Amino acid sequence: MSRLNGEVYEVENDNLIYDAKHPVDAENIIFTNDDSATGKLERGMLLDEASGVYTIHKANGNASVIVAEDAEFASDDETVVVPCYVSGTFRTSAIKATAAALTDVTKITLQNKGIYLK
Repeated sequence: MSRLNGEVYEVENDNLIYDAKHPVDAENIIFTNDDSATGKLERGMLLDEASGVYTIHKANGNASVIVAEDAEFASDDETVVVPCYVSGTFRTSAIKATAAALTDVTKITLQNKGIYLK
């Protein structure tokens, strides 16, 4: 006879999502590997969007979404499907971006898209 009430998994606290004041919504987006390099998109990273093309956020970019789950890509991958948050309230300290790239203008741009940083 098997155990029906055994521990199946362990829940770990996640500091990325701040609260549920604004609905958290996610979509699969297509990330473009414009550098043709091997890499990893980590949960909490910002991605820029320009004309429907998503790339890693840069200081002068148009921040658009937050990566929801880690995704690795190889140098020969031109595009990668990545689940991303498109709205919600998130902790600024958990966002993976350089201080130069996470400016007040970036925060306002994200807020206009429904992503709030606290």
